[in-house]
Amino acid sequence: MFDAAWAAALGAALVLGADALLSRGHASASAPTLEAPRVPSRRAPTIDDPPSAPPRAAERKAAPEDAADERGTERYGVTFWNVHTRELLPVAAPPLPDPEDAPREDATTAERPSLAPPSPDTLAHFLRCRVTGDEAPMAPRPVEVALAMATRFGAERIHVISGFRSPKFNELLRKKGRQVARRSRHTMAQALDFQVPGVGARELAAAVEEIHEGGIGTYRVSGFVHVDVGPDRRWRGR
Repeated sequence: MFDAAWAAALGAALVLGADALLSRGHASASAPTLEAPRVPSRRAPTIDDPPSAPPRAAERKAAPEDAADERGTERYGVTFWNVHTRELLPVAAPPLPDPEDAPREDATTAERPSLAPPSPDTLAHFLRCRVTGDEAPMAPRPVEVALAMATRFGAERIHVISGFRSPKFNELLRKKGRQVARRSRHTMAQALDFQVPGVGARELAAAVEEIHEGGIGTYRVSGFVHVDVGPDRRWRGR
């Protein structure tokens, strides 16, 4: 009798223990597991990646010792870009003067020295007629004006629309109804049509008038200015 009662109690205890274990296992299986967030790995940039954005002004000012920090060693320049031939012509300035060596009365003058035009042969080739390939010695004044405008507006590039134009090509344009004169100064290598990126034609022409006495044409729709060494005159085109 005692053995039967003890066996029944032991069996009940075993059943209750099994139920508890099953319940605990079910709860642990249904509970979500927490995983550490995955941090994307940084891969090295490749040549196919787009270029990074230029540093902001504050970052450029903070970039230091590897850049030339002595005024006498700094250089700057402008690049001509011929929109038709797709050629580039860089123009570098001499080193900036050291303020300690400059006379006191010149301390407030422009910080950048004037940009000198490239050699005559280099200009003649770069500003050649884009159709015939003919070259001619270019008058330096229109190029000097363009360089002065780049300095004035802090531009790094000048877009050249037209330099020398052969008489044959000029006549072809005139017959097609383009805005060209029969005896254009371009055919004499005495004119330059150019743009300064980010500067409108009217604003650019107004700045040119401050320093140039000669022909100045404003082509607002096309977005460029014509400068020549002919008589002092003004006109507007499309």
